[in-house]
Amino acid sequence: MKRANIRMIKPHPVCRSLSYVLITACILLGFLFSARAFLPTNGAPHFGLFGKSHQKITGEAITELDREFFRMNNLTGTMEKAIDKIAEANAAVDDDQETAAKHFDGESFPEGQARIIALRESVIDALRKNDAEGARRALGSALHTIQDFYSHTNWFELGNRVPHPGLGRPGNDLKRLPATTQTCKGCAKVGSYKGGMFVGIAILTSKP
Repeated sequence: MKRANIRMIKPHPVCRSLSYVLITACILLGFLFSARAFLPTNGAPHFGLFGKSHQKITGEAITELDREFFRMNNLTGTMEKAIDKIAEANAAVDDDQETAAKHFDGESFPEGQARIIALRESVIDALRKNDAEGARRALGSALHTIQDFYSHTNWFELGNRVPHPGLGRPGNDLKRLPATTQTCKGCAKVGSYKGGMFVGIAILTSKP
């Protein structure tokens, strides 16, 4: 029997890089894994001081997904660099503390939801244009706001241990509480983390 000649085709590095970002974006933004990737491991309400930094959470989550999806223990240098870029874009969001929607502060649920959905579209659009860097920037920025949803709201305190089913999904609205609804006592000012405490309400709200 004559052996057929089969030519192996290696994907272009850019295509491989785009595939990594696309697969990661689809999995992360589809919320197909445990909420533990976005929550402090010790259940603390804020990232960094008591939990983990945005960069560390992002790096660990994507590394875990890459290892599981590609069935490899050691990531390639290209994959590690891509993760670093996504984590850097994530951290850069904290440079702007004035835009409440980036952090789900001040009951900015509709605006935060719109931001995540818009960034999701930016990831997809960048990938269609073979713009891997643009996709990583948009993905990192989106992940920061997603992480802040769990850190800056009382979702965790309400007893939830799974991702919000509508967060980041087009067609799902997140409502804000009326301005007359009291959610904290003794708050120094709106958005302050000092001198305030939650009123015992079983409704999704931003932390004071």
